[in-house]
Amino acid sequence: MDPALKEAFQKVVMAGLKIMYAPQTRETLASSLSQDQPIADVVASNVAGLMRIMDDKSGGKIPRQVIIPAAVVLMQDLFKFVAESGIAQPTEDDATQALQKLVVTLAQTYHVMSKQPEQSGPQMNTQPAPTGLMGAQA
Repeated sequence: MDPALKEAFQKVVMAGLKIMYAPQTRETLASSLSQDQPIADVVASNVAGLMRIMDDKSGGKIPRQVIIPAAVVLMQDLFKFVAESGIAQPTEDDATQALQKLVVTLAQTYHVMSKQPEQSGPQMNTQPAPTGLMGAQA
């Protein structure tokens, strides 16, 4: 990865972690993750919303090449939080589904892929407007 992109990637991940775990948002985040919805949907939606918030606050200056990689790292951390806090015990399938939904949503929102990844199984919900904590802050 280009050194400038690597630095941007690290900044985006650190900013995302700071927002996710700030005292004023941690309880709201935990509450949004406890909703009666599949954990994959809630995690993907929250991370997509977080990326949108950070990009909006930066004035669109986050390099498009780092949006999906940074979001994947934030998603992994959020799944770790979900498991450690006892909100849910995510499975590998949950992580796979969340990753697919997250990548499709971000690719559509930021036009970072020339074509959408092929989908197998049921049609994915790829609404660009996130719900939960991160959707509410936008």
